[in-house]
Amino acid sequence: MIIISTFTSICGVVSKYAGMVMTDMFENIPKLKHINIPVEVIFVQEDELIGVDESVEIYNSIPEEMRYGYDIINGCKHNDILENDELIKVIKRFLEKL
Repeated sequence: MIIISTFTSICGVVSKYAGMVMTDMFENIPKLKHINIPVEVIFVQEDELIGVDESVEIYNSIPEEMRYGYDIINGCKHNDILENDELIKVIKRFLEKL
């Protein structure tokens, strides 16, 4: 599994821009604690929507034996990471570990 610039909880993201949110149907931390496949976590240093601190929380919630990589990519923002050449290098490196 490759996680790219995702959030710990959608409520945390939305509440920054829209105020209080009542329910959170997209809580990632509880789900990741039970994952049993290799995971690469990739975040964008200049991400204007998701803080890099969330990447640390996400990475730390993954069982240690499933943590295959943690990378922070520079030179892009949240919505243009897929166009970044460094992303391809990180993904290739992860796939080579499998």
